[in-house]
Amino acid sequence: MKKKKNKQAKKAPLVQVLEWDTEFFGEKMARLSPPIVDIASMKRALNLCKKEGVACLFWRANGSHHENLTIAHHYGFTTNGTRVLYELEAGAENYEATGQVREMTEDDLRTLLRYAALLSNESRFHRDPRFGPKVARKTYRQWLKNMLKDAAPNTKIFVVTVGNEQAGFIACSVQDTAAHIELIYVDKKFRGRSLGKVLLAHALRYYKKSGFPRSWVVTQGSNIPAQRLYQSLGFRIKKMEIDYHKWFN
Repeated sequence: MKKKKNKQAKKAPLVQVLEWDTEFFGEKMARLSPPIVDIASMKRALNLCKKEGVACLFWRANGSHHENLTIAHHYGFTTNGTRVLYELEAGAENYEATGQVREMTEDDLRTLLRYAALLSNESRFHRDPRFGPKVARKTYRQWLKNMLKDAAPNTKIFVVTVGNEQAGFIACSVQDTAAHIELIYVDKKFRGRSLGKVLLAHALRYYKKSGFPRSWVVTQGSNIPAQRLYQSLGFRIKKMEIDYHKWFN
């Protein structure tokens, strides 16, 4: 009985109001927690949202479960992208990075905020007309700002340079004892020089030396260049999810 109670206590709520998102977007945002739902659960979730005054419900649904697709369409969710989770297991590769890579400084901030805004073009927020490109850019700039405020010793932002110019960056943190690649971008005029691989390899080598050989990253299914980059360094697909949004007003 005691074990059962503990297990139930850890179970995520059906609908979780997202406090940070609500404050940032100025409307109540919530997430539908289970990756797979049935019709009864969906009806209960939507009733909870209406009762709580939720403006938008996010749902990361299991992409291989056919019933999810049917239920999402029936209840008015829009598809805003496919999330692909890649993982690199411990000891899969021995990385060597070459190139002018260094930690970010205050002088890099303006350029990196611009790069972060450009990254948003592949995001679910950019694809949702109710958010749109302007909000998407603001969201990604804030993502980078939040990482700059993170005092954790293993939250790192590395910059690759060509001459005196910032050609790209990678921002990483540690979550659940694994390195999380959060943001990575190379300026268009510097592409074709394998700078993305230089950045990623540098970060992986840093985290491996710091005791975090396992790594993971999420990218959009439509972002083929990013997927090729991760695969080239040994990352493999762990799972795929579909990002759905449902607006209530």
